[in-house]
Amino acid sequence: MAVTAAHAGSCAGGLSGGGLPARIPQLGPRTPEATPGARGIGFCCTRSATVSWIAIFVSYVLVNNLVFTYFLGLSPVMDTTRGLREGALFASVFTVLLAVTTVLARIVHLVVLEPLKLGFLQTLAFVLLAVAVVRLADYLLQRVAPLQRQRFEPNRTVMMAQCATVGMMLIVVRNDYSVRESLVAGVAAGIGILLATVLVAGVREQLDREWIPKPFRGAPIAFISAGLIAMALLAFDRALLINLFG
Repeated sequence: MAVTAAHAGSCAGGLSGGGLPARIPQLGPRTPEATPGARGIGFCCTRSATVSWIAIFVSYVLVNNLVFTYFLGLSPVMDTTRGLREGALFASVFTVLLAVTTVLARIVHLVVLEPLKLGFLQTLAFVLLAVAVVRLADYLLQRVAPLQRQRFEPNRTVMMAQCATVGMMLIVVRNDYSVRESLVAGVAAGIGILLATVLVAGVREQLDREWIPKPFRGAPIAFISAGLIAMALLAFDRALLINLFG
């Protein structure tokens, strides 16, 4: 009885004294367990500072895929007008964009926002940063390869307004990743979107050859297919990462 009372008292004291974990993820459907000094791998599990970059890479490609887990970047993936080739090309360019913006977001947070106590402006700053990067890339393409710029001009607005870009920047900052880890996470997130695009477009091309009831044609069957793919990716979970990488 004494042990039980002491345990209850310690729990109450921990809650009243601010005993909640210092880093509670602000985004995402999965919450890491409280571990002092640990940083979350994409909000799915905790990790030490020495976790391998492979764990981060696998996490954002499979376990915490932006499309299937956080529902970010759905518009280009679920666009029924894109074929497999066009979707894969867009996702490849978007991977480069994510890699650049996540690194810049981490640098801006460390150099500007955190020292000046302007963390409340980070969402606005990241949106402006994403727009600036896309505009700069568009300007460079116009000067270096005008023909290539015309090919990507229809996707320019989609990239600037893409929630996956800002979402990934917030994720790397709130998980307290280093600049190198942010680069790995950004590349992995882009490859995850590429994987989602190829899978959904491939399934959609197969379904175009099949008879589908009229109410399910187009976007409905695409979302159903994406849901089934997301269920298949549930096999890659937190326990798998722990067993593989500790």
